[in-house]
Amino acid sequence: VLELVAKNREANDATLQRQSRHLVECMRLLETKDQKAIQYRYLESIPPEQAAHILGFSRRTLYRELERIRRVLMNCIESKLAAEDL
Repeated sequence: VLELVAKNREANDATLQRQSRHLVECMRLLETKDQKAIQYRYLESIPPEQAAHILGFSRRTLYRELERIRRVLMNCIESKLAAEDL
């Protein structure tokens, strides 16, 4: 049982490393304003109201933009993972 758990953890770690590598690659493909939105909100933990103001958005628009950007990043990561599996 412990061997199975260890193998499962190794597989999960490898998948997480691949996903992280692809996230960095996909972030570089984003437009500058999208990179800044992610940077301000998630990397610098700037409050939504302040991040929206810096970017020239309403708070509601910021949330919509972040949702769109997350979808773009997820699709990019998934396509890179699928290409690796070919």
